[in-house]
Amino acid sequence: MQENGLGLQFVERFFQPRSILIVLDGKHLDLARTVLANLGEGGFRGRLGVYGLDDSASEVTMKGLERVPELKALSPPPDLILFVCRVECIPEPLTTLAERGCSAALIMTGGAHWSESPASEPDSLRSRLGAIVTRFGLRIMGPECAGILSTQHNLNASCTSTAIARGRLAYLGQSGMVGHALIDWAAERGIGFSHMVALGDSIDVTLPDVLDYLNLSGGYRALVMHLERTDLARNSVAPGLSRRDQVLDAALERAGVLRVNASDELIDALETLTRVQSMPGDRVAFVANGLGLSFMAMDALIAQGGTLASLSDATRDALTSQALDVSVRGDNPVDVGSLATPEVFERAVRLVGADPNVDVVITIHAPTRMAPADEVARRVVASREAVRGVLMSCWMGLKTAREARLQCQRAGIAHYRSPEKAVDGVMLMVRYRKAQHLLRLTPPNAELVGRDHRRENAQRLIREAFERQRRALTHQECGEVLDAYGVSLGRVHYLQATHSEPVLPAFAPPWQMQAVHEQACMPFSVPDTAERVLRRLTTPIALQEAFAELKARFEARDTPLYSVCVRPERSDVASVGLSVGITRDPVFGPVVFIGRAGHPLDEAEDRHVALPPLNRELAHTLIDQTSAHHLLTEQLGSTAWRERLARLLVTLSTLATDVPTLALLNISPLRVSATEVWAEDYRLSVGAPARFAIMPYPDQWVNEELLSEGDSITIRPIRESDAALITEFHRHLSARSIRFRYFRDKPELSQEALARLAQLNYDRQMAFVALERAPRGVASSSEALGESVTMLGVARVWNDPDNVRTEFSIIIRDDMQGRGLGRRLMTRLIDYSRHVGTLEMYGKIAPDNRAMRALVKALGFTTRLDMEEGVVTARLALNEPATAWQRQRLAQTDP
Repeated sequence: MQENGLGLQFVERFFQPRSILIVLDGKHLDLARTVLANLGEGGFRGRLGVYGLDDSASEVTMKGLERVPELKALSPPPDLILFVCRVECIPEPLTTLAERGCSAALIMTGGAHWSESPASEPDSLRSRLGAIVTRFGLRIMGPECAGILSTQHNLNASCTSTAIARGRLAYLGQSGMVGHALIDWAAERGIGFSHMVALGDSIDVTLPDVLDYLNLSGGYRALVMHLERTDLARNSVAPGLSRRDQVLDAALERAGVLRVNASDELIDALETLTRVQSMPGDRVAFVANGLGLSFMAMDALIAQGGTLASLSDATRDALTSQALDVSVRGDNPVDVGSLATPEVFERAVRLVGADPNVDVVITIHAPTRMAPADEVARRVVASREAVRGVLMSCWMGLKTAREARLQCQRAGIAHYRSPEKAVDGVMLMVRYRKAQHLLRLTPPNAELVGRDHRRENAQRLIREAFERQRRALTHQECGEVLDAYGVSLGRVHYLQATHSEPVLPAFAPPWQMQAVHEQACMPFSVPDTAERVLRRLTTPIALQEAFAELKARFEARDTPLYSVCVRPERSDVASVGLSVGITRDPVFGPVVFIGRAGHPLDEAEDRHVALPPLNRELAHTLIDQTSAHHLLTEQLGSTAWRERLARLLVTLSTLATDVPTLALLNISPLRVSATEVWAEDYRLSVGAPARFAIMPYPDQWVNEELLSEGDSITIRPIRESDAALITEFHRHLSARSIRFRYFRDKPELSQEALARLAQLNYDRQMAFVALERAPRGVASSSEALGESVTMLGVARVWNDPDNVRTEFSIIIRDDMQGRGLGRRLMTRLIDYSRHVGTLEMYGKIAPDNRAMRALVKALGFTTRLDMEEGVVTARLALNEPATAWQRQRLAQTDP
């Protein structure tokens, strides 16, 4: 939720202004004329005025354009101000307009006066504009903003040179020139835009603000973002990692975002995402008029880890009997041959496209006299209805292939200039499906080994270390924390440095010995010769001598020795050493990592990362990315280790979310054998409470309660794994209960609707479910402990991005109505919303839902009958507004 800045305050004024004022000077007349022309061609229907800082305003003309002689006399104030003038001249007129009530300003100019203006100097231009934002609550986009486009509101306040068609593609970035290039490219391919925003060096409105607005307003299907710079560059690399980029990549992947690293990749991505709506799977088949072309595509597919489809026997037989495959008969890729006619090409595409083993068909055509590209394209387009999956095309050549590409473009079929580019398009969609799948995963709290009270003691140990301003736990304390969370440590024995004679461990030799001191307790510290592990200690005498040697070594260095850690030497067990743990990124917070063990610098280079919280599927995905995965598979043979390692990564994720004051944890080496996983060396440091990029499961809101008749229920936040429970719960609701909840008949939940209901980010949404352990003959599933549960009811809130208002909904199973469950769930929603600082809760109730109307009145809501909508709107004040803008928002009748 918004904690800093102004959030979405007045952001809608940039996209749907009713009136615009352009402030210009003589130096920027050409830019002003271009913006005015685009506003006119874009169909802007509101009031449009112009004010000149000199006499230049008289040199711009446009039908309906109003000239403003004095800013102080301006009434009413415009919704949006466009500054097309020297940036150093802006503060004075901006202050005047803000005093008149203007709330949104877009600054299109910049230059040296702006780029050389430091925020650290109070009298700098940057600071003066920032002070205006703070004083008046006015929003600024820019300076150096290339403009804004919203085709659904007939707004083109930019300097683009190309007419922009209305579409479902949105561009959001920092560079206007990249946006203009994309618009020109899209126009050639018949692709329209819904929005374009090029923020430039914006001092106020940020990318997240615009994203929030776009997500609320909708109107787009695909969003392209271009980032020239981020705050990442100003922060150091997370300890234990070698690159900042890898954490950014992990964050984008969890957010369901695809990253491309070159402009041509971006163009290809747009071609694919705008033409291909969805892809049922990743099995690819090729149909080409040349085996060499097919092999080029097949090699590219295999190199990127793609899946070559295995054609069904029926398809293979049909291809062979009809002589449609002239090379490897009936196999994939299908080569129709260089002499194939357009009709032969079409028959082959129809056969392969109907195969249930094929998800994607890529046609590859090189022009021949027997099969002109335009005629083959006509046949390919006609065969589209027979393809059960996705049809994509590659047209080799340029001159004769142009018409073929145009035909595919008009038909909405993705087309590419080379086989490799077509494969890139397929793999982009494979990555997109994976990213969307990861986005939908909401990991619940892990099933941990061990007792709850031991984990609570471990959490207390870390918190107290932080409160006492300690930097790190001792080796022994770190081991206690890991052991409490079910991480196997093997057998370990500590020799206290204060003892003159070592106490022999209870396990048999051979032993290995390691010194424990302050530096050795810090994660990612580089060991020196005094820290080397002493191995192959086979007798008590050898152990005693090694102990004395270590004590003498540290006494000579005048370095306190805490203790000495003794472990059994396990050279008889084949194992691979890994480095796993938790680090903390300055921007994204806690990060779970895994890599191969070795020298600290080599470990940092090899590590792969993921953002907590994790579940086993996410953990498996992380393991599969590492070089250690191949090493473990080769050396250990069996893959039983994979599940154990995934469980350990989930445990580390849970530890990170349980204890925000845990700063760093490095387990290196973590030994992995065919039958077990154990930590051999480990270090843990503490720090200020972390902020998480992804909200962890809110365990603190899980409660056991008793209903009025004495029945025990659990009320907890919903989990992604509750999807099956929701489906069964919904099936047993009466038509009346469904109408009261959705205001219409809703007999079944679609997969998309089910995903929205079960998958929350716990940041702006919350849903509490009421569960009963004893099954009542309906809607049962299994909880973590294997007990059958039944869903009795669910209550939800949706917060707006600024956390001003939240909308509630509630539905109770019919046989549970009238037993106090609705009050319990509503009370939980109110408590939660107050806790997170929301100002007002509201909801819409059917007029004949008398029970719900009575409940909200009893809980303190005010109600009002909305005759136009035919609903009763209930409102409850939760927290007091802190700003004038929040009070203004609350004063609005409609949320």
